[in-house]
Amino acid sequence: MSRIETVMLLHGIGGNRTGKSDDYFQYLDNECKKMGVNCVIPSMPRGAEYETWREEFNNGGFDKSVCPETLVLAQSLGTQFFVKYLCEKAGKISGNDEVGAYISCAGMKHLTKVRDVSDNLGGSIDTSGNERAEEFLVKTVDSFKVSDKEYKCFKNFKFPKVSIYGGRDLFYSKDNLEAYADAIGAKKVFLKERGHFSGVDGHTEFPEALDLVKAKLVNRKSKSSEVGL
Repeated sequence: MSRIETVMLLHGIGGNRTGKSDDYFQYLDNECKKMGVNCVIPSMPRGAEYETWREEFNNGGFDKSVCPETLVLAQSLGTQFFVKYLCEKAGKISGNDEVGAYISCAGMKHLTKVRDVSDNLGGSIDTSGNERAEEFLVKTVDSFKVSDKEYKCFKNFKFPKVSIYGGRDLFYSKDNLEAYADAIGAKKVFLKERGHFSGVDGHTEFPEALDLVKAKLVNRKSKSSEVGL
């Protein structure tokens, strides 16, 4: 069993906001540095399709960090990206393409089934009459949608998986968030009073996620039984 040497943080649709006051990635980055752990945060272009994200990810050399020595933590849209990416990589490259562990934060199964933020009621995005919104949804967001085959592929990977989601998520329902956890075969961590873990709900620290990261780092240093993951 490999020792975790790197923690990779994959941002959501809002882009990499490390260093901003409303981003918990800065908090995790700082905490990883205190532990002497390398933290990498790919910066993907906002408003771009999946194929562009994949190209930027590979061109930035981050594909080399997708290995058993890396723990991956993904946020929102990043959770869809990583499932698709790893399944594609595993299908094209021989050898061990797995990672050490995976933590999803606000990962959703039905990407376009978004709550109406104005009244917090469940429903689908209404883009009628808004050509720009329709184009964004169809050409951009929809390109990240994970197929059933890809979910099955990802679920079959043997590395530990945890899905953290909140009971006050403004964008996705509890059922949708739980469906993602079930689809990837992840342990569920439900935080009733938490939201989408983003700047929208003022989420600047994430001790629950940090505890899971710490547990995995400890477990990888030794060959003891899993704690938390």
